[in-house]
Amino acid sequence: MSSIYGIFNRTGEGASGPTLAAMQGAMDDWGPDDKGTWSNGPVGLGHLMLWNTPESKLESLPQVRTSENNTLVITCDVRLDNRQDLLLQLRTQSDLAGRPIETITDSEFLLAAYLQWGEDSAQHLLGDFAFAIWDADREVIFCVRDHVGVKQFYYHVTDQIFLFSNDMRGLIGQADIGKGFSEQAIAKYIVNHQLKSPTLTFYKSIQKLPPAHTMTISADRVQQNCYWRAEDAAVSVPSDTRACAKKLRELLEQAVHDRLRTAYPVTSHLSGGHDSSAIAVVAARELATQGEKLLAFNWQQQPEKNDDASHPEWRNSQTISAAEGIEHHHIETDTQALYSYLLDHRTDCGNNTMFLDELFVRSAANKRGSRVILSGIGGDELASYHGQSYYAELCCTGRPWQALKALYDRGRQTDKRLKPMAASIYHHLLMPVVPASIYKKMPKTHWAEPRISFIRQSFLPHIKEELKQQSTLSMQPKTSIRQDMLAYWNNGHLQARIESWATAAKTQRIEYRYPLLDKRIIEFVLSVPAECFVQEGTGRYLFRLATEGLLPEEIRWADAKLEHNRVERVANLSLLLSKRIAKEVRVGEGLSDYIDRTDLLNALEGFELAAVDRQTIEMVITFQTALSVMLYFPTTGDVR
Repeated sequence: MSSIYGIFNRTGEGASGPTLAAMQGAMDDWGPDDKGTWSNGPVGLGHLMLWNTPESKLESLPQVRTSENNTLVITCDVRLDNRQDLLLQLRTQSDLAGRPIETITDSEFLLAAYLQWGEDSAQHLLGDFAFAIWDADREVIFCVRDHVGVKQFYYHVTDQIFLFSNDMRGLIGQADIGKGFSEQAIAKYIVNHQLKSPTLTFYKSIQKLPPAHTMTISADRVQQNCYWRAEDAAVSVPSDTRACAKKLRELLEQAVHDRLRTAYPVTSHLSGGHDSSAIAVVAARELATQGEKLLAFNWQQQPEKNDDASHPEWRNSQTISAAEGIEHHHIETDTQALYSYLLDHRTDCGNNTMFLDELFVRSAANKRGSRVILSGIGGDELASYHGQSYYAELCCTGRPWQALKALYDRGRQTDKRLKPMAASIYHHLLMPVVPASIYKKMPKTHWAEPRISFIRQSFLPHIKEELKQQSTLSMQPKTSIRQDMLAYWNNGHLQARIESWATAAKTQRIEYRYPLLDKRIIEFVLSVPAECFVQEGTGRYLFRLATEGLLPEEIRWADAKLEHNRVERVANLSLLLSKRIAKEVRVGEGLSDYIDRTDLLNALEGFELAAVDRQTIEMVITFQTALSVMLYFPTTGDVR
């Protein structure tokens, strides 16, 4: 999570030293381990270092590489996972040949890759990275963001200037960059509770470089190129399910191994479900061979004396921790601490919804000296995919009777009554295969459209347009497992959460790592035949097989991980915070264009958390979205 930033005056004027200093000053509140700037002519680059991997302690950034023919300068936020392969491919580079790999920094690998492959170098990289290279000979800045978008890259470009950073605070406030809000982005956020866009930010003049893209900027050209797409993953011929599970297990172990490269203690989420549990066990076993223990946190608070301690999200994590020697922790939520944090870190609020507990996880991990948190995000959508589109795929490939039998097998394991089984046929078999013209008229059970009565009338057209777009997306057919996975992948919610957590984690000097979003795992599960994901009425079948010997059998074959207690607790906390902030935080001039504070207060005052169901949680999240908007746009607002 090192901070990178830079400026390129496309007119040829000298790079402004005060601008570089202002960009650095806006971002260095988290206490970097090292700082550096470089400038020459129209270009200036900067870096705020967080030591994390062992090699990072050897780096001095920005790094300058000068040869007889050219000068290259790089600033980067990077963890490369294919260092050994790169060393073999780049051994012709004189400054890498013969050197022990542990003495070679990731930035040196990036520069060597650029020298050998130029703007195709991103295709040869594996890991999480965002970087910019100034090529003096070509007079261009070459920028790259990793395949998944784990590392951020924000930029502002005009005919006169190009500014970039992986921390938006480095751009806001420079000239007039942060003064105009994007109403399209705000509407997307209010409707979806996340800013699900590969390019938009809340500011008109700040864009995101999409994941898996490069960008080249010269005096007269701005060109973006996509270097990888999940859609291009090869489709495998049918193969043995156990062989596929064995391969997935190998990839999981490799992905976790690569993300354990740190000079500090490692922390992991451990919710008691399949994804985080598998990651935690693999990490704990490898760390144990090095004489180290894994720290793990459960979002569920420790049950008190009279509480029911059998809730799976608590019991499972305790069982796994005891078996694997994991240092198991829980978090204690503090309403006042959270309230103060939200007011002090308003720019962290732009994508957060129901993950308030994560603030306390980051804080606790930081106090224990950790700089890495492993997370199971992305498992449900890909590696441990539940298989709901399997039945539609059977039907659409000429096997309707097999689809009905598979649904019957599924029903026998969940609810044997006729009505639930008929509902299962309706939702899993009929709805995915009907034409869009019919689909839009069919009754559905999903999250209700938010009752956003507090939206200004003048802003409602933007909200309605976004609702229309989301409705159109929901009607796109998902008649195969691969289609459904790709729909999840392209939905944008994964990237939105990743970006939100990366922003919020900076103040605790924490870097999130996501083993199940490893490029190799993504490509593999998209190539696996549909039959691997559902067998004998059991979903997540491939992942269950892959975790044999990792998870206790009662957890490996459990149907679901319920989090009713945690959801209820967080919903109550969120509602209390929403009411308090709505009362105590004045609405800024810019915000008043979108939300009517009086209407919001009335809606909050009239709402009570009577039950924890889908409709209620949707409304709580809607309220928290409003408070996030209130906190994110404080241009003229203040606290009473």
